[in-house]
Amino acid sequence: MKVFEVTGKTVREAIQEVLYKYDLQEDEIEVQVIEKGKRGLLGLVKARAAKIKVKLKEKALERKLKSLINTLLMYFHADADISIKEKEHKVLVELSGKNLGILIGRHGQILASIQHILNMQVNNLTSTRMNVYVDVDHYNEYREDKLEKIAFYALEKVRKTRRKVELDPMQSWERKEIHRLLSAYPYIHTYSEGIEPYRYVVVEYVDKK
Repeated sequence: MKVFEVTGKTVREAIQEVLYKYDLQEDEIEVQVIEKGKRGLLGLVKARAAKIKVKLKEKALERKLKSLINTLLMYFHADADISIKEKEHKVLVELSGKNLGILIGRHGQILASIQHILNMQVNNLTSTRMNVYVDVDHYNEYREDKLEKIAFYALEKVRKTRRKVELDPMQSWERKEIHRLLSAYPYIHTYSEGIEPYRYVVVEYVDKK
């Protein structure tokens, strides 16, 4: 979690500055006092600022993440159960409920946007890069199966026609999955073209003779 130093006229003022700036609760931070600070005295003794080192607790990340998710759910007029799990440098968010298709969008574009927003929030609170992965009612499992079918359909078409095939625009992780699935075929070459969010995969035949 994020660790940073803060100064203030007093230790208490420095703590309040952190809580206000990052919208935190006092039990969500660990505080180490580096310098208590000292008041000046009639120009004879120079004032010295208090300095503290603050470390965010994991429960701060979970609370703020849930708060942001609930705000997004309200925006989409959706209701979902929220599960958040941390694993190494990953945060896994599972949303489950009824009629949550609106959170996915065409080809998962809305889901990708939600994931991007949550990634920005999380990495504003951590000192090392963490990746947030969001799944809605196991959509990602369904999408992985779909990607496999798309990849092998393109493979067969290119193999038979010797002409390149351009797939529909996809998210970054989906493109990587297509590249991975087809990397085992030496006569097939895949690459990405276009500009986000319309970047797509091209599958073409390579004559090894």
